[in-house]
Amino acid sequence: MKYSELSDDPTAIAAMPPLPEFRLRGMLWAALMWLAYTLVYALALVNTMGLSFFNAFMSQALLHSLAALCSIPVWLLVVRTMDTVSWKGKIAAHLLLGPLYAIVVYQLYLFCIGILAGRAVQQEIMETAGIWMELANIMIYLVQFGVYHSIRTWHKLRYEQRRSTELRNLARDRELVALKSQINPHFLFNTLNSISAMVTRDTNETRRMLSQLAELMRYSLDMAEHDLVPLRRELDIIHAYLDLEQKRLGNRLRTHFDIGPQLEDVLLPPLVLQPLVENAIKHGIAPHETGGTIWIGLARAGIDLRCTVQDNGMGLARDQNIEALLQKGTGLQNTHKRLKQRFGDGAGLALERVEPQGVKVTMTLPIVTTQAKGSVRGH
Repeated sequence: MKYSELSDDPTAIAAMPPLPEFRLRGMLWAALMWLAYTLVYALALVNTMGLSFFNAFMSQALLHSLAALCSIPVWLLVVRTMDTVSWKGKIAAHLLLGPLYAIVVYQLYLFCIGILAGRAVQQEIMETAGIWMELANIMIYLVQFGVYHSIRTWHKLRYEQRRSTELRNLARDRELVALKSQINPHFLFNTLNSISAMVTRDTNETRRMLSQLAELMRYSLDMAEHDLVPLRRELDIIHAYLDLEQKRLGNRLRTHFDIGPQLEDVLLPPLVLQPLVENAIKHGIAPHETGGTIWIGLARAGIDLRCTVQDNGMGLARDQNIEALLQKGTGLQNTHKRLKQRFGDGAGLALERVEPQGVKVTMTLPIVTTQAKGSVRGH
């Protein structure tokens, strides 16, 4: 399960990975490691001390079983209660627990040997191998908890990387939602203004325009649920929007479409073209005394989709900063940010003046043809 599935709130994503627990698979792996260590050490005793393999193996099996059992309370203390403690605190704890662990394991081993093999054998072990066994126990302690801390540190680093990615994705998704929520009312309010101009002229035409508006509203509401939509669906909405604006502006608004072949199924963010067309009408065509023409073109440019919206309306003042236009105004600014957030720095909008007058907006985004989760094929 992804961390983002736990909650939409980034603060609900745990800052640390879950603490390790006793699981059957982990215990089997630990038992296998202890068994392998016991076999290796028993073979070493056979070769160096001339013991029989059975005696060497049983002796080491007893010692390492006790060592494994004594590791459990240390594991519970260091792992379960000191996971968030600083390294200084952990090292201090291990400096105290390591020698204590070695002594306890050694004493338990002597006690068991005294019961199983007799006091004479116990005394012989104390005299010939006591100090070496305690040193060996300390080495066992250092190895097993050194390996644990190495693995735990690696897990924390991986978790932090995944957590950072999830937080970035959550922030990006929230910003996209915020941008969409700004575009929705902006788009709908401007469309309502267009319809209001027709109410007193033609009731039947007003009804038809309200029906078109209902379709636009449904599409804009669907936008919050879908990440990508087919180009043909976006063009349907552009045509419906232009039809509404045509009723308001009449012959002052002229349009021309130039759509490249095999582009209808290309996927793009919903309502990403409409703000460009709306901006051309609002700032280019509507204020112009004789209106003008809007050219809408879509074509492939290598692996990218190149969309252009050009008008021959009012144009831009000579001293107007083109780049600044992308930093203000709901339509262009939000569309530019949406593209950057969704596709990266290679996507976005570019503005340029058109001679003798007019403005051309070019939108670049990667060509996406695979139906993505959350996209919609239209109604």
